[in-house]
Amino acid sequence: MFLKIYFDATTIVTIVFLVLFIVMAITFPFIKQNPLYGIRTRNTFESKEVWRKVHNTIAILIIPFAIALFAILFIKDTIVETILLVIIVFFSFVMFGIVDHIFGRKYFREKEKKEKRE
Repeated sequence: MFLKIYFDATTIVTIVFLVLFIVMAITFPFIKQNPLYGIRTRNTFESKEVWRKVHNTIAILIIPFAIALFAILFIKDTIVETILLVIIVFFSFVMFGIVDHIFGRKYFREKEKKEKRE
């Protein structure tokens, strides 16, 4: 017998986040700086290079989170499904912040070194 997906509120929210993560993984490498879509922080708006690096990295790193969300769809216990959904979504957003911070900090350090040399 095939695995069944039970459609309750948690499953619908999981599907919404799964679709969102897939769209992000596909579109993030191609978007340019804009005020509407993407990781919009001070670091990414300061530099096109930081914007590109952050979005390319997140497009790759979001794939395991999307796979985990897909696996959650087959869990029958709603409480376990909800807890795993919250954990995965929380850590994905933490990952966004960490990636932005790492590339932003690296870029601004390099920029300061260039300015000191000149």
